Amino acid sequence: MSMLADQIAYVALASNDPAATCAVFEGHFGLPRAEFDSPEGRVPVYALGRSALAVFPAPATR
Repeated sequence: MSMLADQIAYVALASNDPAATCAVFEGHFGLPRAEFDSPEGRVPVYALGRSALAVFPAPATR
């Protein structure tokens, strides 16, 4: 039996303040940051076991 976490490549997190979100992951949890290029710009990514957490800016609301 495999766990769901073993099957997830990455989780996308939408944040209203990506810089503050990344500061928490790095400062409080000590997660090392990598960045990947996307058509929208650089995306911060944190390795979590065999998966990753990507932080994207949340879409603007009206």
